[in-house]
Amino acid sequence: MPCANSCTSLVLHQSLPYFKDFSLNERSFTFGQHKIKVLQNWEEDGIAGVVWESAVQLGNYLTKHHNVVKNRRVIELGCGTGLVSLLANCLNAKQVIATDRLQSLNLIKKNLQLNDNHLEVVALDLTNEIDRKQVKHNFLPKIDVILGADLLYVTEIIPDLVLTMHILANSETSILFAFKERYSHITALFFKEISSLFEHKLLEEDVQRKLYIYSLRKIC
Repeated sequence: MPCANSCTSLVLHQSLPYFKDFSLNERSFTFGQHKIKVLQNWEEDGIAGVVWESAVQLGNYLTKHHNVVKNRRVIELGCGTGLVSLLANCLNAKQVIATDRLQSLNLIKKNLQLNDNHLEVVALDLTNEIDRKQVKHNFLPKIDVILGADLLYVTEIIPDLVLTMHILANSETSILFAFKERYSHITALFFKEISSLFEHKLLEEDVQRKLYIYSLRKIC
């Protein structure tokens, strides 16, 4: 997740149906034959410390379309609890790189141990140019797939998010981007920012819950 609770405009109410899930210290998910447990910590890690709906949606999609990640090098942006990265590893990705801000990485490391799962965990603050250069230096041109789930929270992060994807991708890179639309102006800004840089296609939607998965392809 790109921002902690100190910089997000997302407001949560205890009456919302998913708030109860955020209060759980541990949650379990089943994707096909794969069972994944994740620890959560809303109080310390804020929005990066819980599993969001679009991460589960993206996990279900990858389970049905496992060839998207099978034998491919995958990087997840704003991995949060690491649920999607853990699943990509279970689906036989060749390499998985889970990234988030440095202060958010302790939780995913605990979740790796909890699931006896081994993948690379790397600090990448989407707003930090040094982090972007380091990831580019270490992993390009080896990235085949970029994954992102529930990264559309505040307008301030969107230009850096799009820039990061553009730097890490080439014309052959598959990008899967899942999100829940909470604020229409943030969604509109995201699509405005990518319009001249990426082709995009809607892969899956849940209109009632406002959940969407798009594929993006860099325009070169």
